[in-house]
Amino acid sequence: MTSRIHAPTTAAAAALLTLFVVSCGGAAQPTPATARTTPTQAAVATAQPAAPTTAPSAAATAAPVTTEAPAATAAPTEAPAATTPAPTVAQATAAPTAAPTAAPTAAPNSGPVAVTLTDIAIKLSLTSTSSGSVTFSIKNTGTVIHQLVVLKTDILQDQIPVSTSSPGTVTQPGFLATTPLINPGGSATLTLNLGSGNYVLLCNQPAHYLIGMHTGFKLY
Repeated sequence: MTSRIHAPTTAAAAALLTLFVVSCGGAAQPTPATARTTPTQAAVATAQPAAPTTAPSAAATAAPVTTEAPAATAAPTEAPAATTPAPTVAQATAAPTAAPTAAPTAAPNSGPVAVTLTDIAIKLSLTSTSSGSVTFSIKNTGTVIHQLVVLKTDILQDQIPVSTSSPGTVTQPGFLATTPLINPGGSATLTLNLGSGNYVLLCNQPAHYLIGMHTGFKLY
Protein backbone atom coordinates (compact mmCIF):
# COMPACT_ATOMS: atom_id res chain seq x y z
CA MET A 1 0.00 0.00 0.00
CA THR A 2 1.60 3.18 -1.06
CA SER A 3 1.81 5.83 1.67
CA ARG A 4 1.37 9.46 0.80
CA ILE A 5 3.86 11.83 2.37
CA HIS A 6 2.28 15.16 2.94
CA ALA A 7 4.79 17.95 2.59
CA PRO A 8 4.58 20.49 5.38
CA THR A 9 2.61 23.46 4.41
CA THR A 10 4.30 26.81 3.99
CA ALA A 11 2.84 28.03 7.28
CA ALA A 12 4.20 25.05 9.16
CA ALA A 13 7.60 25.44 7.57
CA ALA A 14 7.65 29.12 8.51
CA ALA A 15 6.75 28.29 12.09
CA LEU A 16 9.54 25.78 12.35
CA LEU A 17 12.00 28.26 10.87
CA THR A 18 10.98 30.93 13.37
CA LEU A 19 11.32 28.53 16.23
CA PHE A 20 14.78 27.60 15.00
CA VAL A 21 15.93 31.19 14.78
CA VAL A 22 14.62 32.08 18.23
CA SER A 23 16.39 29.13 19.64
CA CYS A 24 19.54 30.28 18.00
CA GLY A 25 19.15 33.78 19.46
CA GLY A 26 18.35 35.60 16.21
CA ALA A 27 15.66 38.17 15.60
CA ALA A 28 12.52 37.03 14.04
CA GLN A 29 12.22 37.86 10.37
CA PRO A 30 8.97 38.43 8.72
CA THR A 31 7.90 35.35 7.05
CA PRO A 32 6.77 35.25 3.54
CA ALA A 33 3.35 34.27 4.89
CA THR A 34 2.83 37.76 6.33
CA ALA A 35 3.87 39.43 3.09
CA ARG A 36 1.75 37.67 0.53
CA THR A 37 -0.85 35.10 0.18
CA THR A 38 0.39 31.57 0.30
CA PRO A 39 0.12 29.43 -2.77
CA THR A 40 -2.47 27.27 -1.03
CA GLN A 41 -4.66 30.28 -0.19
CA ALA A 42 -4.26 31.57 -3.70
CA ALA A 43 -5.32 28.24 -5.01
CA VAL A 44 -8.31 28.28 -2.73
CA ALA A 45 -9.14 31.78 -3.83
CA THR A 46 -8.77 30.82 -7.43
CA ALA A 47 -10.77 27.62 -7.03
CA GLN A 48 -13.86 29.31 -5.63
CA PRO A 49 -15.92 31.08 -8.28
CA ALA A 50 -16.44 34.67 -7.57
CA ALA A 51 -19.95 35.31 -6.32
CA PRO A 52 -21.86 37.61 -8.45
CA THR A 53 -21.38 41.08 -7.16
CA THR A 54 -24.84 42.17 -7.87
CA ALA A 55 -27.88 39.96 -8.28
CA PRO A 56 -29.56 40.61 -11.52
CA SER A 57 -32.10 43.22 -10.78
CA ALA A 58 -35.60 42.39 -11.62
CA ALA A 59 -35.86 45.91 -12.91
CA ALA A 60 -32.89 45.28 -15.23
CA THR A 61 -34.96 42.88 -17.27
CA ALA A 62 -37.13 45.12 -19.23
CA ALA A 63 -40.72 44.11 -18.85
CA PRO A 64 -42.47 43.82 -22.09
CA VAL A 65 -44.03 47.12 -22.89
CA THR A 66 -47.76 46.80 -23.05
CA THR A 67 -48.93 48.21 -26.28
CA GLU A 68 -52.25 49.86 -25.93
CA ALA A 69 -54.89 48.55 -28.29
CA PRO A 70 -55.98 51.17 -30.74
CA ALA A 71 -59.03 52.94 -29.50
CA ALA A 72 -62.18 51.60 -31.09
CA THR A 73 -63.56 53.86 -33.69
CA ALA A 74 -66.82 55.23 -32.42
CA ALA A 75 -69.76 54.09 -34.46
CA PRO A 76 -71.58 56.95 -36.14
CA THR A 77 -74.37 58.02 -33.88
CA GLU A 78 -76.57 59.20 -36.71
CA ALA A 79 -77.33 57.33 -39.91
CA PRO A 80 -76.17 59.21 -42.98
CA ALA A 81 -78.90 61.28 -44.40
CA ALA A 82 -80.57 59.69 -47.39
CA THR A 83 -79.49 61.30 -50.60
CA THR A 84 -82.58 60.27 -52.52
CA PRO A 85 -85.39 62.75 -51.87
CA ALA A 86 -88.60 61.20 -50.64
CA PRO A 87 -91.20 60.96 -53.38
CA THR A 88 -93.61 63.83 -53.30
CA VAL A 89 -97.16 62.67 -52.85
CA ALA A 90 -99.16 64.11 -55.64
CA GLN A 91 -102.34 65.74 -54.58
CA ALA A 92 -105.34 63.94 -55.83
CA THR A 93 -107.01 65.84 -58.59
CA ALA A 94 -110.71 65.89 -58.24
CA ALA A 95 -112.39 64.19 -61.12
CA PRO A 96 -114.28 66.65 -63.23
CA THR A 97 -117.90 66.68 -62.31
CA ALA A 98 -119.91 65.47 -65.19
CA ALA A 99 -122.39 68.03 -66.28
CA PRO A 100 -125.92 66.71 -66.03
CA THR A 101 -127.15 65.52 -69.36
CA ALA A 102 -129.97 67.69 -70.46
CA ALA A 103 -133.04 65.94 -71.70
CA PRO A 104 -133.27 66.09 -75.46
CA THR A 105 -135.18 69.14 -76.54
CA ALA A 106 -138.26 68.34 -78.49
CA ALA A 107 -138.58 69.93 -81.86
CA PRO A 108 -141.23 72.57 -81.90
CA ASN A 109 -144.51 71.26 -83.28
CA SER A 110 -144.54 73.59 -86.25
CA GLY A 111 -145.34 71.10 -89.00
CA PRO A 112 -146.22 67.54 -89.81
CA VAL A 113 -144.00 64.56 -89.03
CA ALA A 114 -143.09 62.88 -92.32
CA VAL A 115 -143.61 59.08 -92.23
CA THR A 116 -142.25 56.82 -94.98
CA LEU A 117 -143.55 53.24 -95.23
CA THR A 118 -141.20 50.85 -97.00
CA ASP A 119 -141.73 47.11 -97.30
CA ILE A 120 -139.37 46.41 -94.34
CA ALA A 121 -139.33 49.57 -92.15
CA ILE A 122 -140.99 52.78 -90.99
CA LYS A 123 -138.89 55.96 -91.25
CA LEU A 124 -139.67 59.25 -89.46
CA SER A 125 -138.40 62.76 -90.10
CA LEU A 126 -138.54 63.34 -86.30
CA THR A 127 -138.23 60.77 -83.51
CA SER A 128 -139.59 63.20 -80.90
CA THR A 129 -141.56 66.42 -80.70
CA SER A 130 -143.51 68.53 -78.25
CA SER A 131 -146.86 67.34 -77.00
CA GLY A 132 -150.06 68.71 -78.44
CA SER A 133 -151.50 68.48 -81.91
CA VAL A 134 -149.30 66.26 -84.07
CA THR A 135 -149.86 65.62 -87.79
CA PHE A 136 -148.32 62.59 -89.47
CA SER A 137 -147.85 62.93 -93.23
CA ILE A 138 -147.60 59.34 -94.51
CA LYS A 139 -146.25 58.01 -97.82
CA ASN A 140 -146.21 54.37 -98.95
CA THR A 141 -143.07 53.82 -101.00
CA GLY A 142 -143.31 50.03 -100.84
CA THR A 143 -144.71 47.52 -103.27
CA VAL A 144 -147.63 46.25 -101.16
CA ILE A 145 -150.47 47.69 -99.08
CA HIS A 146 -149.46 49.22 -95.72
CA GLN A 147 -151.01 51.15 -92.83
CA LEU A 148 -149.88 53.22 -89.82
CA VAL A 149 -151.05 52.25 -86.32
CA VAL A 150 -150.32 54.56 -83.32
CA LEU A 151 -149.95 53.03 -79.82
CA LYS A 152 -149.25 54.88 -76.56
CA THR A 153 -147.20 52.36 -74.51
CA ASP A 154 -143.98 51.94 -72.57
CA ILE A 155 -143.40 48.55 -74.14
CA LEU A 156 -140.33 48.62 -76.34
CA GLN A 157 -141.10 48.89 -80.05
CA ASP A 158 -139.72 45.43 -80.85
CA GLN A 159 -141.41 43.64 -77.92
CA ILE A 160 -145.09 44.06 -78.67
CA PRO A 161 -146.81 40.71 -77.94
CA VAL A 162 -147.88 38.56 -80.87
CA SER A 163 -151.62 38.13 -81.35
CA THR A 164 -152.94 34.63 -80.79
CA SER A 165 -156.23 35.31 -82.55
CA SER A 166 -154.83 36.79 -85.76
CA PRO A 167 -151.74 34.93 -87.00
CA GLY A 168 -148.89 37.11 -88.20
CA THR A 169 -150.09 40.20 -86.35
CA VAL A 170 -149.50 41.68 -82.88
CA THR A 171 -151.72 42.91 -80.10
CA GLN A 172 -152.20 46.64 -79.94
CA PRO A 173 -151.76 47.78 -76.29
CA GLY A 174 -152.52 51.50 -75.86
CA PHE A 175 -154.15 51.73 -79.24
CA LEU A 176 -154.97 55.34 -80.29
CA ALA A 177 -155.54 55.43 -84.05
CA THR A 178 -154.85 53.86 -87.46
CA THR A 179 -154.93 55.01 -91.07
CA PRO A 180 -156.93 53.29 -93.76
CA LEU A 181 -154.98 50.86 -95.96
CA ILE A 182 -152.58 52.75 -98.22
CA ASN A 183 -151.80 51.36 -101.63
CA PRO A 184 -148.26 51.35 -103.00
CA GLY A 185 -147.34 54.89 -103.98
CA GLY A 186 -150.31 56.26 -102.02
CA SER A 187 -150.34 58.70 -99.10
CA ALA A 188 -152.42 59.65 -96.07
CA THR A 189 -152.59 62.21 -93.27
CA LEU A 190 -153.28 61.53 -89.59
CA THR A 191 -153.65 64.32 -87.00
CA LEU A 192 -153.82 63.50 -83.26
CA ASN A 193 -153.75 65.44 -80.01
CA LEU A 194 -151.00 63.65 -78.10
CA GLY A 195 -149.73 64.09 -74.57
CA SER A 196 -146.15 63.56 -73.41
CA GLY A 197 -144.93 60.00 -73.21
CA ASN A 198 -143.72 57.03 -75.21
CA TYR A 199 -145.37 55.82 -78.43
CA VAL A 200 -144.95 53.00 -80.94
CA LEU A 201 -145.81 53.37 -84.64
CA LEU A 202 -146.24 50.14 -86.63
CA CYS A 203 -147.84 48.44 -89.65
CA ASN A 204 -150.04 45.56 -88.50
CA GLN A 205 -150.67 43.86 -91.80
CA PRO A 206 -149.91 40.11 -91.55
CA ALA A 207 -146.16 39.58 -91.00
CA HIS A 208 -145.29 43.25 -91.63
CA TYR A 209 -144.46 43.91 -87.93
CA LEU A 210 -142.39 40.74 -87.82
CA ILE A 211 -140.18 41.81 -90.73
CA GLY A 212 -139.40 45.18 -89.12
CA MET A 213 -142.17 47.68 -89.78
CA HIS A 214 -142.18 49.40 -86.36
CA THR A 215 -140.50 52.39 -84.68
CA GLY A 216 -140.52 54.37 -81.44
CA PHE A 217 -141.71 57.92 -80.99
CA LYS A 218 -141.56 60.26 -77.96
CA LEU A 219 -143.39 63.45 -76.99
CA TYR A 220 -142.28 65.94 -74.30
